[in-house]
Amino acid sequence: MEALERRLPPPIWFLVMFGLMTVTALAPPDWVLDWPGQRVIAIVIAGFAIAVGAAGLVEIYRHKTTTSPTDIEDVSQLVVTGIYRFTRNPMYLGLALLLVAYAVALGDIWTILFVPVFVVIITYGQIKPEERVLAERFGGAYRDYTEKVRRWV
Repeated sequence: MEALERRLPPPIWFLVMFGLMTVTALAPPDWVLDWPGQRVIAIVIAGFAIAVGAAGLVEIYRHKTTTSPTDIEDVSQLVVTGIYRFTRNPMYLGLALLLVAYAVALGDIWTILFVPVFVVIITYGQIKPEERVLAERFGGAYRDYTEKVRRWV
């Protein structure tokens, strides 16, 4: 999995998965599930996803530390407040939930398979390298935090 490490930033992986989901939904076989309330549920999930990701950004800005997934070495503070009390990676969680919302909106059963692929890529390609930097930078405080708060949810 080392080959994945920080090659592409998470928003690019999100766009890649979004594109693959779109192509998959357009390709045969056409296994689409269409059920009442499907679009509403997709919108609710998307709204929740945006709220989770935005809450992460707000908390990072409030603590005046980096939001850049490519410049993790520039992190100046360990953020453990706000949404970070519930998930260590709210921005990545928000992106994953947006993919879930898109899969629900498309209704194609194959598209949901891209969500776990995204989660694995982000976990091994971005989060684990970030965790190593944070553990080195913040030591015991970061280890204590990881014991209390899960990586995703």
